[in-house]
Amino acid sequence: MSKKNRYNITLSKDLEYYVDKLIKTIGLSRFIEEQIRRHTGIIEAEELNQQLENIENQKLDLSRLEDEIRNKLESNQESISEQTKINDLINETKELMRIKKRLHRKELHSNEGQELTDKINSNRQSLSSLGVDMSLLKRE
Repeated sequence: MSKKNRYNITLSKDLEYYVDKLIKTIGLSRFIEEQIRRHTGIIEAEELNQQLENIENQKLDLSRLEDEIRNKLESNQESISEQTKINDLINETKELMRIKKRLHRKELHSNEGQELTDKINSNRQSLSSLGVDMSLLKRE
């Protein structure tokens, strides 16, 4: 015979009559053991259903987390792209300013000099509209 465990249970008052009868006839413990053995399939099915429900909830949570991470990653990629664009504009503008510095006065008033100035101004305007600190153009 296997070792027995002792449990305290609480039952509704309206079951008292039946509990007393069970105690007097087959015994409450024996009745409960028999019922549990008869219903192990139902008990296991309930447990498995609960596990499935937990898994479904975890899948939903993971799906939400995946969406959140994908959105953050997309936002991060957009930010990286914008920062790359800004850095490229800053570098291009600095290079154009270096070229302009090396031009002689006559060359500054030529078509090439004017196009260079227009391009620098256009880049500055773009950087300004992106909220870039224009002092970055003066740093070397």
